[in-house]
Amino acid sequence: MQFTALAKKMVKIVGFVAGGLLLVLFGVYLGYLKYGRNNIVQPKENDVTALKTIELVPFKEEDPILNEELMAEYDFTILEIWDEDNGDCIRYISEMNMFAENCEHRDDEIYSYVAGVCINMNKQNGEVSKTKLESAKDIAQSGNVRYHQYIADPETENTLSALGISKYPAVIFINRRGEIMDIVTDMTGKELLVHMDELVEDLMELDWEQERVRKWKEEHN
Repeated sequence: MQFTALAKKMVKIVGFVAGGLLLVLFGVYLGYLKYGRNNIVQPKENDVTALKTIELVPFKEEDPILNEELMAEYDFTILEIWDEDNGDCIRYISEMNMFAENCEHRDDEIYSYVAGVCINMNKQNGEVSKTKLESAKDIAQSGNVRYHQYIADPETENTLSALGISKYPAVIFINRRGEIMDIVTDMTGKELLVHMDELVEDLMELDWEQERVRKWKEEHN
């Protein structure tokens, strides 16, 4: 009888422990869904044009300056925000290379411009750190980066911080009007291409984009 009572207590204890573990695992799973991979950052309404007025200097003098005028030439300007001192960012280069190669020339109607924006490049006095810049250039060269790279100035870094991006690398999709359509983190190149298709559908629901495509077809047919 004593053994049976002890066994029942052991069963109850095991049950409580197992139940507790299940609750912990469930909490971890919910956290993963909310904050884990493929996290989408939703910018506030007053932040959707936050990057419209940026004017970023490229790594190479022959590359164009990234500004509102350049963004207006493309349906999407896609910014990969990265840090030369972040291992995740460095490993992500191959994914962005694949994405850039496949999305820049989707078809005759939708044009995209992919660019990397390197953060944390400035000293406290606002000047660009030559050491960090050379390191970033070496990373881009060794990774065979095929899309243009830019240096984020302090003002742009403050803007990015205000957008609530807490994980890098991050990818920002901006339409030709300078409006942020989405911010994502930790998507593979293939996942980005699928996500791009979804954003194109969203873009084509906008009246001004439908009108632009209609005029383009009239001019090219």
